[in-house]
This record gives sequence, structure tokens and C-alpha cells, in this order.
Amino acid sequence: MDTTTTVVPKEATDAKKLKTTSMKLSADTQEKLRELVASMSFKTQDELLQFLISQLTFAGCSEHVPNRSQAVAEVQSLFKRLLDKYTENFDMANDIAQVYEDKITEIQKNFQEKIHQLEEKNQQLERDNLTLKEALDRVGGERSKQ
Repeated sequence: MDTTTTVVPKEATDAKKLKTTSMKLSADTQEKLRELVASMSFKTQDELLQFLISQLTFAGCSEHVPNRSQAVAEVQSLFKRLLDKYTENFDMANDIAQVYEDKITEIQKNFQEKIHQLEEKNQQLERDNLTLKEALDRVGGERSKQ
């Protein structure tokens, strides 16, 4: 099933004028494009598509410059390693953030439980205090009758 998607920037990122363009994409492709924009920290679908085009163009460089194919292969290898390290560090940062978020949630939960326990203890002490006052009033009333 084909759907039409519009490639529209969320905000202008440079002086280049971006135009609204329609493309025929399946719903799965459209969703994957949105996920890639978000997960790879692109600001717009245009940035992602420019990146993909540059990668495809770069991949074809060795065919157009046969005497430099080894150099192109080395640059591609270095770029891939750099991108892999960036992705690895990005994932580690997300994992660390999740660990801290989980820890903060756990601490908040513990505080809430402690507050609840203290409120229950306070209510019990108030009931005990009231019981003691009533007992003292009865004892005081019995003494005054004597």
C-alpha cells in the first residue's frame, strides 16, 4: 500500500530554502524514516536524506577514481569506525541516563513509602495519645468522686 508523505523540515537549519515535496512511500518506510530522523539526531528528514545520498555517492567514488580506490576504501573504513564509535558512545550515554533515571525513580518510590510509613505511625501515635488522654480523664474522674 502506497501512501504519500511530505518531507518537511521541523525548523530551518541553514540558509538553504527547503520546499515541501511529496514522495510515494509505504507506511513502513515512512515510519522507518521518522524513526531514523529521531534516533540519529537529525533535525529534519531532509538532513537524513542528504546524509544517505552522500553515503551512496561516497560508496561509488572508488568506481569513478580507480587509481585512488585504496584511499577511498581507507577513508570509508575510517568513517565507518568513527560512526560505529559515535553510535556506541551515544548508546552508552543513553544507557547511563536510563540507569540514573531508574535509580531516581527507585529513590522517589522509597521516599514515598517512608513518608507513608511515617504518616501511619503518626496516626497510630495520635490514636494512642487520645486513648491515654481518655484513660487519664477516667482515672482523674474516679479520684474526684472519692
